[in-house]
Amino acid sequence: MTLFKQSGATLFMSLIMLVVLTLFVVSAITTSTVNLRVVGNMQAQEQAEAAAQMGIEKFVSAQANFNYMVAPVALPTYNIDIDNDGTNDYLVTITKQECLNTGPLDPSSYLILPDQNTWWEITAVVTDSGASEAVAKVHQGVRVALPAAAVCFTI
Repeated sequence: MTLFKQSGATLFMSLIMLVVLTLFVVSAITTSTVNLRVVGNMQAQEQAEAAAQMGIEKFVSAQANFNYMVAPVALPTYNIDIDNDGTNDYLVTITKQECLNTGPLDPSSYLILPDQNTWWEITAVVTDSGASEAVAKVHQGVRVALPAAAVCFTI
């Protein structure tokens, strides 16, 4: 009968391979978790920018926001439901409305002549009250034809 002397090399190599495989799995899980967070943050930022754009569009769609005979008291805020689930996701605050340029003025009264173009810069700031706490600031230029006797105020 022949006895073979076993040194345990196979067991040792198996344990090393198991440790290496475990490190690969942990590394893959960590990488996927980090990538998931990055994508989630990018999505929240894109949604915040889209909400700001929606708020600016709501503001611009009302002609009364540009047809002042007296300076406005305060600029509006809008609650935006970006995913149409019935709950407000973002609060959009119009923080700046600036009249950059006007068409020709009536020299006798310095009022804008009828149906003359005015160029405005609108700034909206968005805050997310949810888990992402995303914040976005969006500037939008817009051209508005104002009726007669309108005054171009900047706030």
